[in-house]
Amino acid sequence: LVDHHPIFHIPGSNGKYGDFYNGEETARILIENGVQLSLCGHKHIPGFVEKEIQLNSGKKVPFYVSAAGTLLNKEVKKPYKNNSYNLLTIDGNRVVIDYKEIQSDRSDQVADIKLED
Repeated sequence: LVDHHPIFHIPGSNGKYGDFYNGEETARILIENGVQLSLCGHKHIPGFVEKEIQLNSGKKVPFYVSAAGTLLNKEVKKPYKNNSYNLLTIDGNRVVIDYKEIQSDRSDQVADIKLED
């Protein structure tokens, strides 16, 4: 799922604006419809959140939110100094998310997740 607002709070971002008020319920509905990963922006702060969601069956399943930084804005939010993006590599049900900066050679693996079959 690609959406504008983060479903859960992204660490390091201002939590006052942009989080869904019913994030856990939204994540539960998404999981039950085959979605476990949300790609978002809005905050202009890169980040990753994994949260266990309890389904109506009682089973707990992880839900992932990956937030991109800011690719083109000249006012990069602190503590970041460079524009950035997330690169996703998908192989079957495995997703690797890498954080990359435009003005530097910095590249960090954010997550290596395995989605439910």
